[in-house]
Amino acid sequence: MKGDYKVEWGLETERLLLQEITEEDFDFIFELEARAESYKYEMEGKPEKDKVIESCKNYIKVVKKLPEEGAIKFIVCNKKGEKMGAVSVWCNWEKTKEWEIGYKFLKEYWGNGYASEAVRRVVGFAFNELSIHKLMAFINYENKNSVVLANRIGMVQEGHMREARFIEGKWNDELVFTLLKGDLG
Repeated sequence: MKGDYKVEWGLETERLLLQEITEEDFDFIFELEARAESYKYEMEGKPEKDKVIESCKNYIKVVKKLPEEGAIKFIVCNKKGEKMGAVSVWCNWEKTKEWEIGYKFLKEYWGNGYASEAVRRVVGFAFNELSIHKLMAFINYENKNSVVLANRIGMVQEGHMREARFIEGKWNDELVFTLLKGDLG
């Protein structure tokens, strides 16, 4: 029922635990987003701590709107409890059940399959628990790691928007990736 939704038990994979964001995670999210590799491809540039905390508080607030709309941010930890990254999904269009996904991981955990493992688990959650119709990702053309990840989890590139992001005085193209439940096989 709308307003009562909560992922109290979190999500789990073979190597990872994904827990809904809490206030105790705000400093970690700021540390993650303040790293150059995290904001390098974003138009906003280096984030301000108060804006990151405001965004985190918003996730805590709008999770109550699930499963029909709203958003959820998961903190990704290994089985030792070390925080590695975050994966979020949010509703773009309630009527068409179109949602968007975003992810960031600490660089020291790159190249080990953690991101694809976590993102696949959140994708399964989104389609099975939230009953979404379409999942989208908007990725800076120059962010090759994110493009590889989108392809690895089965997303389809549907668009290439020219000069859609203005970052550090330069126009960047943006790629649009999508995934439908039927694509999961």
